[in-house]
Amino acid sequence: MCDDVTIDTDVLETDATEIWGDASEVMASAKNEIPAIPASAFGMVPGMSEAPNLYQSSREALQEYYETGSEEFSNFKDLLLKTVIAYKAAEGASQEEIESLKKELDG
Repeated sequence: MCDDVTIDTDVLETDATEIWGDASEVMASAKNEIPAIPASAFGMVPGMSEAPNLYQSSREALQEYYETGSEEFSNFKDLLLKTVIAYKAAEGASQEEIESLKKELDG
């Protein structure tokens, strides 16, 4: 038995650009929002000499996490857009529409 399946390419395109594309941008900008705290801000409390280094290494790890998340969200967005392009091409979409989607993919 074969059932017809309808793919709503508009929903896929919206998910790609407004959900995953936006999430990628949020992650990328969040990376830059983690404040740098100068060593002098940690004070002279005994045993705190490692605090600035620990903060900096934690900050760098979090920035890398955000960067990786941004890249993964962007990759997912691109996969959704490629799927939209494939389905629209199979459905006979105009070349203009396909090229518009490809520009969005490249942009």
